[in-house]
Amino acid sequence: MNRVCYIVVLGPDGSGKTTIADRLAESLSKNYSVHRMNFAFGIMPSISRVLGRAPRQAVPEGKLDAGMVRPLRPAKAVLLGIWYGIDHVLGHITVRRAKPGEVIVFARSYHDFLYQRAYLKLPCVVPRLFLALGPKPDLVVTPLRDPVVINEGKPELTIDEITEQYDRITSRLSSYSYFSEIDANVGAEYAVKKIRERIGL
Repeated sequence: MNRVCYIVVLGPDGSGKTTIADRLAESLSKNYSVHRMNFAFGIMPSISRVLGRAPRQAVPEGKLDAGMVRPLRPAKAVLLGIWYGIDHVLGHITVRRAKPGEVIVFARSYHDFLYQRAYLKLPCVVPRLFLALGPKPDLVVTPLRDPVVINEGKPELTIDEITEQYDRITSRLSSYSYFSEIDANVGAEYAVKKIRERIGL
């Protein structure tokens, strides 16, 4: 492969996206140079840093309903959508600077603004605009798992919220030619194998 490959794994909390992204990166690193990233390209500083605020402490994983955050107020959601949207567009720099044959693997990405609970009051036109202007992934994949099983292992989201996030992902991302869904009920290794097959690596 003599081009840069850009892959995103996204989904509700507990769906296995981080595990799959980590194992995908590990698997690919045997043959390719891999750049493993989370959510943003990191070209823009975090808003907390710009405003001089201490970053919010992450809620410990496994805490009941920890992910059931209130949707942000529209103004704040728009501010974050634009701020990280600019970072996403500037991601062209990261992709262009990557070496031929390098693989960029994200767990979560700017696509999160289309489906996560915190951004329900954000007009979809905002993230869609920045996704159109930003670098195009070769593959955005969501691992499909039974919401009941997810909730039993990681109860951060209710079963209903997990189901609704999957529905939002399907309805809002299916229009993108690079979007795909993979059965992850079998396990992370199977999902990694299917991702490699779909991307041709």
